[in-house]
Amino acid sequence: MKYFKITIFIILFLASCKTPSEPQKEREFKLITEYHLSGYAQGLFLEDSLLFVADGQGGLVILDISYLPDSMKFISQKETGYNAVSVCVKDSFAFIGFNDVNRKGIWVYKISDLSNPEWITGDEGLAYAYDVWLPSQDTNYLYIASGYWYYIEDLSGLPYYLSFAKRYHPPGKARGIFADSNYVYLACEQMGVVIYPALVPEVPDSEAIVSWMDTPNNARDLVVKNNKIFVADGYGGLVIIDIIDIENPFIISSIDLSGYAQKLEVDGNKVYIACGNEGVFGIDLSDVYNPEIFAVFKASYIYDVKVNEDYIFVADRDRGIIVLSKEIE
Repeated sequence: MKYFKITIFIILFLASCKTPSEPQKEREFKLITEYHLSGYAQGLFLEDSLLFVADGQGGLVILDISYLPDSMKFISQKETGYNAVSVCVKDSFAFIGFNDVNRKGIWVYKISDLSNPEWITGDEGLAYAYDVWLPSQDTNYLYIASGYWYYIEDLSGLPYYLSFAKRYHPPGKARGIFADSNYVYLACEQMGVVIYPALVPEVPDSEAIVSWMDTPNNARDLVVKNNKIFVADGYGGLVIIDIIDIENPFIISSIDLSGYAQKLEVDGNKVYIACGNEGVFGIDLSDVYNPEIFAVFKASYIYDVKVNEDYIFVADRDRGIIVLSKEIE
């Protein structure tokens, strides 16, 4: 029995001395191509074969992505000299938002000739335009997340002028905005997500809030889909909020991410999140109650991300536009 115990001890000792297994390497998105820009790429808007970039002091940049996977083609650039951080496009107009001590508000460019965008008007009386949003079903209003305010601009006077429509003072600092035909959703940093009624001329000005849901960290951006709000929550990673009862939202799940989650895109059962110096993360939502990271791509500092059927477009501070395949290496 003595020798049996010694033998068992030796076997257990040798087993404990085995070389530990290598940690599993994160799967990575496949790099397709890059396009260097003169400024710091911060905001993206994707429409068909065109990519519009808010390129910091580089202003508005328009790229043709129809040549992928081989390359992207430069179409035009309009330098502003100020820090352009957000962009959206509707019909033949591009809207650029600024976050600059010397330039606030928005500028409007006519882009019927893509090779030569024409500045036509702006509203520089606004505060910072961290995010701009044009709902697909609403052709008359531009929604602007502007820190301690958010603004609505009437576009019916274009191409000649913008008209100030309404201004609201939400709790917190509005950094991201999403609107549909029923509600306006604001990512208000440390105050979480705030929901307002849809803003239309027939509705009197009101500070009435439909509901308010705090998040663990700093809500920076959001997307609404299938009765859920997907929130880029700063150091809180991805937070998912159920709004099937719009007046009683509640958090159903979250996932911690390295870096600072500040912009996101929802595509089917996947979420792609720009997380600053930790890159872009792909999150699988097959089980929305248990989101999981399925891939990542590291870069210098990623501000924004957009996706189409085949590619992931990343705005990186130092490398410009990075194009990734949805396929994983």
